[in-house]
Amino acid sequence: MFLTKPKITSVATFIWVAIALISIIAGLIPEVTKIYQYDRNGILNGEIWRIITGNFVHWTSEHLIWDLLVFISLSLLACRLNAKRYILCMIFISVGIFLCLITFLPEIIYYRGLSGIDSGLFTLILISIYFESKDNKLKCAGITGIILFGGKTIYEIIMLDTLFVSSMSEGVIPLPQAHLIGGIIGIIIGVSCRVNQLRLIPENSFKKVPL
Repeated sequence: MFLTKPKITSVATFIWVAIALISIIAGLIPEVTKIYQYDRNGILNGEIWRIITGNFVHWTSEHLIWDLLVFISLSLLACRLNAKRYILCMIFISVGIFLCLITFLPEIIYYRGLSGIDSGLFTLILISIYFESKDNKLKCAGITGIILFGGKTIYEIIMLDTLFVSSMSEGVIPLPQAHLIGGIIGIIIGVSCRVNQLRLIPENSFKKVPL
């Protein structure tokens, strides 16, 4: 049974509200953070919830505030644009970051933060604006935003530092690879959904231009 558009929107809203609440509670109760954080050894021993929940907890209050404010803002906009894409983005980014960590970064034992998801929502919104806006200025803004995001992420990977969050726990290093994975997945989902939309448009709906 397929969900109607209002129900999909309700599901998407429930998702971002629940994540925001979990992030806040974990920020107030350190024991919750330890239970939910990405823990490579824990996951390999069967604690599979950490694959998803590791994105919802943070290292410091500044880390939490930055990530959560951006997450809520982007979630509101992304749900308004297309709730189904939002849900897909949340699922695939969480799994994508996990696969990246477990496969290519075995030295990373613990991981926390919404920034990877934030990055994916950001690029999803920009690519959606590019495809769906009829305003050329907005289209240009969408592409420019993606280019700037790419530049920021490359800088962070090279410098091993973040541009916006400076206060991290001792011994904690930034992981901009998560931003890269999230951003790429956001673009892929936006492009894939657009291609699927075009396939569903009947051929006779296109205007025929006489030669």
